[in-house]
Amino acid sequence: SSVLQEFYGISHSFLLRDEQGKPQLIHPFLHINMAHCRGLAVCAVSSQPIGVDAEPPRKFRASALKSVCTTLEQQQIQSSNDENAMFSCIWTLKEAYGKWHGGGIRLPLAEIPFCLSEAKIHFLHPDADNFDFFQGIMTFDGKPYIISVCTSKMQKPCIFHDFTTFYTS
Repeated sequence: SSVLQEFYGISHSFLLRDEQGKPQLIHPFLHINMAHCRGLAVCAVSSQPIGVDAEPPRKFRASALKSVCTTLEQQQIQSSNDENAMFSCIWTLKEAYGKWHGGGIRLPLAEIPFCLSEAKIHFLHPDADNFDFFQGIMTFDGKPYIISVCTSKMQKPCIFHDFTTFYTS
């Protein structure tokens, strides 16, 4: 609520969940999304529809790699210096898009393709021109967390707090 007060002048707010369980801020011009993982909770607020996900780099199962990643993503993960971190980077982007969309992980994640190169996020989807993606690495209590954000194409820049490393689409 401090972000709502500081940036939007809103001192009282209410949240509801829509029919798919997505949190909705009861406000005519603002959108909200939340994510949590072991040790961290994040909240994203925007004047545009928004999705956010957060994860620490963690071990993944080979079956997850095949079921949620495109062939290009699998190659990128397997050739990475840190396969777990790369998988988490790609996973959080897919999850942020799914949360923006409202379908979450029920979407066919292997059909939501990304390529990460030189601190850039490339969304290789037919609808790519309609989205902006942001990804940051935040250290909290000495542990790194990957935070990914998906928004409708922005008319004005996003404001981010507490990211130590930041990548954009």
